[in-house]
Amino acid sequence: MRVGYVSRDALRDAVVAVVVYRADNVTVCNAISSMDGVALELSAGRGAIEVVFEPLMLAPGEYTVAVGIYPSLDLADTHSVQHTAIWHRRHTFMVRQPEGVAVDLGVVRHPVRWRLAGRPSTVSTGSFEENA
Repeated sequence: MRVGYVSRDALRDAVVAVVVYRADNVTVCNAISSMDGVALELSAGRGAIEVVFEPLMLAPGEYTVAVGIYPSLDLADTHSVQHTAIWHRRHTFMVRQPEGVAVDLGVVRHPVRWRLAGRPSTVSTGSFEENA
């Protein structure tokens, strides 16, 4: 996803939040740059921020995205208006069912680890490994 912005001022350590909602307005995911350890220095004028959802784990369906840009963000503060800009224009996108998959995979294809109970193992996300 590419988010374009125009700013009168430069923002040091800006926080960008990209929120994805389902068609029924349930928040599916909230990508927040500061929670990912990313410090963004946004220059004055025009610029763009790219957010890569890889792999995309959303189930088939219609989604809406909203974007917020903050000079700083305190996730524990529910009383202050902290945003500098929020993209209010509704933007929807569709995720299609993967070819060859006929089963409903749910809202998110969440990464997991598999192991046999009682047996320690080191496995990759989405895989299974049996220790002999």
